[in-house]
This record gives sequence, structure tokens and C-alpha cells, in this order.
Amino acid sequence: MPEFRWILHLDLDQFLAAVELQRHPELRGRPIVVGGDGDPQRRRQVVSTASAEARGFGIHSGMPLRTAQRRCPDA
Repeated sequence: MPEFRWILHLDLDQFLAAVELQRHPELRGRPIVVGGDGDPQRRRQVVSTASAEARGFGIHSGMPLRTAQRRCPDA
């Protein structure tokens, strides 16, 4: 009898943004970008995750924070 293995893949792409919304409900409906140390002017800082609202501005995971800030300064 063949042995079966299960592989579970969870896409938690917006998980960190959801955690921030739980911590700061006043941000609901606003574009949320999580990544780096929070200073988009520092080099080599990248977006870890972005909320659906931020994605509407073309922000995505792996993007430099400087680029994300240019696309949506209010994030």
C-alpha cells in the first residue's frame, strides 16, 4: 500500500498587516505597509507585506520601502 504525505501550504502574505490592524484599529481602511525598521530612507529596506489598500497603489512584498513610499506617501 502506498504511503501518502500531506503538504500544507499557508499563504500568510497579508498576515503582518492584519496583526498591525488588530494592534491599531484606527488604521482600518488606510494603506498599511510593514517592513524594514520603519525608515524608508535607509538603504536595503524592503516591504514584508502590504494591506489590500496599499496593494491598490502597486505596493507588494519585496519592493524597496523607498519605492513604496513614493507610490503611497500616506501608507
